[in-house]
Amino acid sequence: MKSLVSLSRRRLLVLTSLIGFVLWSAPHVTASGEADGPIEPSTLRLRLEVPMAAFRPLLERTYDGQDTNRLGPQEWIPLGGGTGFMKYHARRAGSELALNGNHMVSRARIQFSMEYAKQSHGSLTKIADCGGKSTGGRAGLLGVQISSLFSYQRDYSFIPSSRITAVEALEACPLGPDRINGAPLMAQVYRSRLESALPLLNRAIRDAVPFKAKVSEAWARLQAPIQLDDHGTMWLVVAPIQTQSIEPAGTDGTLSAEIGIIAAPRVVMGKKPAAPFRPLPRMEGRYREQGFHVPFDLDVPYELANEELRKAVVGQEFGIGPGRLAIRRVHLYPVGKQAGVDLDVEGVISLRVKLRGTPVYDETTETIVFDHVEYDVAEQNVWTDLADQLLHESIRAQLSRRLKIPIRDNLEEMRRELEAALNRNIEGGTLRGKVNRIRLLDLAAGPHALSARFRTDGELRYDLH
Repeated sequence: MKSLVSLSRRRLLVLTSLIGFVLWSAPHVTASGEADGPIEPSTLRLRLEVPMAAFRPLLERTYDGQDTNRLGPQEWIPLGGGTGFMKYHARRAGSELALNGNHMVSRARIQFSMEYAKQSHGSLTKIADCGGKSTGGRAGLLGVQISSLFSYQRDYSFIPSSRITAVEALEACPLGPDRINGAPLMAQVYRSRLESALPLLNRAIRDAVPFKAKVSEAWARLQAPIQLDDHGTMWLVVAPIQTQSIEPAGTDGTLSAEIGIIAAPRVVMGKKPAAPFRPLPRMEGRYREQGFHVPFDLDVPYELANEELRKAVVGQEFGIGPGRLAIRRVHLYPVGKQAGVDLDVEGVISLRVKLRGTPVYDETTETIVFDHVEYDVAEQNVWTDLADQLLHESIRAQLSRRLKIPIRDNLEEMRRELEAALNRNIEGGTLRGKVNRIRLLDLAAGPHALSARFRTDGELRYDLH
């Protein structure tokens, strides 16, 4: 990946110096990059995807496990009061699996043969069968359906709840010479035996989705700063605070097990910041998407800000009264909590102007404009006094119009670079981020540097491996 820091820092230097004519109050920015005061909560999703293929053998094993022939040749199932007995051989003739939201449905066709016996004088005597040689080998067929509903507990345990929603006779199985249909009896017995196997099925499905263990590991990883560049000088501090539940959902043959995380993220430039560890909390309430908002702070020394400001402003010309004026020198410096700008203007008359005004960010056009612009003439003489008296309003209007600073291209390039940084493999999974926009929030002038604050608005997901 190309150097994100060098490009982003260069763009940010240009941007902050251009808009540094007059600055307004901003939250104090500490050396670690943290801002005093509350940070707007952000949300991100933690996702574990489980292919439906992981569940298929569990269901097939459940269907296949109901064959009484596996229990030995002496295994007969008592019926009613114990005078009648049956045993059967069941074979899965086909099955299918479907996911719909947090609901999984399994359907199977069970082909079976059966034997019926009566007890007489302490011994069993077979009196009829179907699906065997005596009935021409015609077996019966059942249609079976199991429905499984997926949810979580507050401790992140994945909970499947399975129930039998259908066991019906699809094809008759004629018993003995009287050709009595044994399929209804088979359906009743097979349902009873399948019902007793559901706890084992639920346990197997739960074990196939190690959601709790994965969430615990990911929560621990998200505590540590994530390196966003190749040089170890740009870090994303996610700072997760709380978790919220998201209903499991299945699409295109994959179950997505997710939780929502409430965080207070920030981007820090420089060395890897320290981050306190928070233990994994219990899940709270339903997840509500609020977007992933990241404050982005940068300090720009006045020396660099003035260098970029000179490149942007010196040489600009404008017409005024009887002639033209050109900006020949510009200098930015701190004035208390604000900043001042000295301009040397030459042309039809030479002026040294001390500029002040109120900046306003026009989010629609992504432009910095200035209201209530005023200036003072630093070196006064007869000519400058006369020019100021005659042309003050014209000069003020011209300067005001020129203090419209477009920053759309800078913000767009920063947005693309940050988005590229947020789509990367990290330990245990993959970050998938989208930066919808990046906005300038405010600026502050310190004694040695300008402090700029930006905010990204977008989305972030952590896909677990």
